[in-house]
Amino acid sequence: MVASEVMERNLGETENIIINQLRKNCLQEAMGCEAKSEFKLYKGTEMNESDIFASAVEESEFCVRLCCSQCHPYTMVVKEESSGDEIVTLDRPFACAAAGCKCCCYQNMTVSSGGQKLGKITEDCYYCVPSFT
Repeated sequence: MVASEVMERNLGETENIIINQLRKNCLQEAMGCEAKSEFKLYKGTEMNESDIFASAVEESEFCVRLCCSQCHPYTMVVKEESSGDEIVTLDRPFACAAAGCKCCCYQNMTVSSGGQKLGKITEDCYYCVPSFT
């Protein structure tokens, strides 16, 4: 596993990261609109504007987010705030949403940086409580 230079620069010595999902505006909330998820990433244990080092926006189609909100496919590129360079990319294909019992059609996500695959997060077979490896 080899991290990109940008990933190493931003996360190499970091002990704590806070990921904050930005709120939708009032009109989107009232209409039940499925907007793209947006996130800000902070270094440390507090959410100070000066500690923001990266941001991410979900890339997916509106109709898919609206019709399949819990299981829609998306790609999310976490970008360095100062330069816009990619730190890490998360890619999740379409898969069935979590349920009380699941023995097939597992959710998974590929994690990459600088074009190199770093790993994969996969949902396991479970009963009652979802589990990921």
